[in-house]
Amino acid sequence: MLAIFLKTVPFFLLIALGYGAARGRMFTAEGIAYITKFVFYFALSAMLFRFASSLSFSEIWDPPLILAYLAATAAVYLLVTLVALLRRTGFAEAAIEAQCGVIGNTGFLGLPMLIILIGEAAAGPIIIMLSVDLIVFGSIIVTIILLARGRGSGRCWQPFSAGF
Repeated sequence: MLAIFLKTVPFFLLIALGYGAARGRMFTAEGIAYITKFVFYFALSAMLFRFASSLSFSEIWDPPLILAYLAATAAVYLLVTLVALLRRTGFAEAAIEAQCGVIGNTGFLGLPMLIILIGEAAAGPIIIMLSVDLIVFGSIIVTIILLARGRGSGRCWQPFSAGF
């Protein structure tokens, strides 16, 4: 247990350092926005590419894992949505709560931490889970919010019906 603790401490110290820097106003709000954009669009993408490029397709593509992850995540998504609707939140708010209930910090924290703890074999399953999160649940949240706001009924098909 001590070995696991010693491997995970740097992650949490880095999070604490970032929190302290933000609380201490070391960076302006604009600076924080630029750092966030850099990390999201460049650093995370580079890390994912680094791990994915060293794997074969068969190490990433795992249908039983995909189905198990999709089923479990969908069950939690539906449960959180139901609880939110029972609390009488709006449908869009229920979708946001459900999204927050199922999407973890898999990319920024989960992947590097599991690589440190388990080894590079953890990269394939995490990459496929990130893909399911982005493709399936990212699409669902956008669709639900657009439908809840009354802007999703056929609107995306208008360019095609106009002859484009």
